[in-house]
Amino acid sequence: MDFKRFLLILLFLFVATGLMFVGGQKESIAADQKILNVLFQQSNIPDDKIVEGYAEEWAKKNNVKLNFQIVDENQLRSKTVAAIESKTGPDLIVFPDYSAFLYQDSLASINELVDGLGEKYGGWFPIAKQAFYYNGEWKGIPYKTFVKPLVYRKDVIDKVPDTWEELVQVSNEISKEDNGMYGFGVAIAPRSDGPNFIRSLLWSYGASIVDKNGNVVFNSKEAVEAFSLLKKWHEAGGMAPGVAGWDDSDNNRAFMAGKIAMTINASSIYSAAKKDFPDTLGKVTGHSVAPAGPAGRYGNASSQCLGIPKYSNNQETAIDFLKYLYTPEHLKAITTETDGGATMMLSGVINDLPLWEDPDLKALLEVSKVSYLIGYPGKITRAASAVRSEFILVNAAGRMLAEDLSPEEAVKMAHEQIVEIYSRF
Repeated sequence: MDFKRFLLILLFLFVATGLMFVGGQKESIAADQKILNVLFQQSNIPDDKIVEGYAEEWAKKNNVKLNFQIVDENQLRSKTVAAIESKTGPDLIVFPDYSAFLYQDSLASINELVDGLGEKYGGWFPIAKQAFYYNGEWKGIPYKTFVKPLVYRKDVIDKVPDTWEELVQVSNEISKEDNGMYGFGVAIAPRSDGPNFIRSLLWSYGASIVDKNGNVVFNSKEAVEAFSLLKKWHEAGGMAPGVAGWDDSDNNRAFMAGKIAMTINASSIYSAAKKDFPDTLGKVTGHSVAPAGPAGRYGNASSQCLGIPKYSNNQETAIDFLKYLYTPEHLKAITTETDGGATMMLSGVINDLPLWEDPDLKALLEVSKVSYLIGYPGKITRAASAVRSEFILVNAAGRMLAEDLSPEEAVKMAHEQIVEIYSRF
């Protein structure tokens, strides 16, 4: 072998050894890199994109491989069920309303994180504990609440009705003007807006599906009084015709088209009016807290939490991200950038935002503080969840209007269905 050939062989061996070292080093780095898989719900507000941005920022700073998946509500439900049953999948999942309750045995307790934040920042909104705290354990960290206030036309209504009786009177008067506009409209049907509206009305009259001990008590004079008001209201023409057959988009379209002066809805109508008709409808669309009844004022809100499945091998990484996300700076930004549409639930962080200087936006905060879930004043249970998912209350109200049932008949029918549901569990 000549000397030149010998040198070439040595050079080849040196390069090959170096490449093997570099490759092995890369494999070692990849093996040591932390991973976080997040399953998040799509939102039209859009807080989903804001949180994704914070996640990407955190992942880059901490050398974490991030998979942030945003899906619609139906996909979220199916993917969550598949992950919990197979014990594999996302490390952090969004749970709407009290769905975390259904999977509580499969979710890690995160008391230290949630209690610590609550103590540091003035406590959580009341709805948070009802929705996500079970048997002494936080099974999710409260994320956002989004409420459904009274939406009204300022150019039509001089003084916002403070009680349900006043709301009925004002809406009846508007409908009688015969100018193509009805006073009020919302879907009294198995959708989203209608059940929230019906619960707000019932609770403010002192009705509930169960008492604080979980006994079914819906068949009551309070429930009959609330349904009686609804029936008289509908018969007087204060509501737009056909509401028992509406869906969640009908009241939006009716309001935007000038067909109704008031509705119960999320902040989407307000935001759309400001965006699409800033010089006309946007200037006269307002928000107010839910009307009060004989038993007080009760709003309605949906809420979400972020939960960590027990099967996850990346629980510490998920906790690290949540600590990064739940800083006052980030929570304030999410709430402010969504105009309160996604209100974070830490009282001391959220209560004094400049955002609330606008009374139409402050109404969102006020509604969230008087909002409770369907099992109130009892605890969250599978039975209460089923009463909601089977639309028992709104279906009874809708049948009363469409089939001319008496309030007593409608309440008794709903009560019997609630009893049957609670007997299953």
